[in-house]
Amino acid sequence: MNDLAISVKALLQKVAELQGSAKQKLAETKEQSKNISEAGIKVSASWSGSYAGYHAELYFADFEKPPLQYQFDPEWGGVNGIPNGWRTRTSDEVKDRIERLATVKVEQIEKNVADLVESAKALQRELLIELSGLYEAKDFSREKELLKRLEELKWKSTQHEFINANLPKTFMSRDSRAMSQGICLPAHMYYEAIAYDLASQCKGVEALLWDADQLLRQLQRRLGTPTSASAPDSTEVVSLIWPSLR
Repeated sequence: MNDLAISVKALLQKVAELQGSAKQKLAETKEQSKNISEAGIKVSASWSGSYAGYHAELYFADFEKPPLQYQFDPEWGGVNGIPNGWRTRTSDEVKDRIERLATVKVEQIEKNVADLVESAKALQRELLIELSGLYEAKDFSREKELLKRLEELKWKSTQHEFINANLPKTFMSRDSRAMSQGICLPAHMYYEAIAYDLASQCKGVEALLWDADQLLRQLQRRLGTPTSASAPDSTEVVSLIWPSLR
């Protein structure tokens, strides 16, 4: 068990290092993701409200909420012509408006999150390799559960989860052209899905740090290993991670 104690001490230090370097980035990224999501909601107020084919690309004026007399009617769509003020917007145009409202670039947030996740994955791999022998040890049932949770932590995209939850499965319109094009995803919802996924990835990093810290500290207590002076105590870890997991 002496080798395990040495590994635990070294791993706890690495958790503390990632904890410190990720703290500000996680807070900033979660706030930026929230801003993207809220900007998408604001832009949706100018959208046609229809998922039927080309209807999904229609936004009013300069991304403004249409007055009552200019509201789009999904049932009739463009059968009698597109109502005044409505125009087709490309995905890039919608993205540009969302980024201006959110005051942040989507690509920059994606890069920041990718860097955080890559660091978290590297730590996860090292934890699983260094502590793999724990499964063969007697007792340590609670610690084995925490290790299993770390092993099962996946980094899959949740964009489709968001889209599937918000995209209708059926729709109706008298506009045969739109009906023939099927259900289409409006651009603002796509960027809302990206924001949802980025926030989920941040929660994954936080969950890894939380579980790793709990596991390693429990092992220290069981093995009688003194806590490193440079590692944050449990109250510091709780203050950073716990609010996001409640």
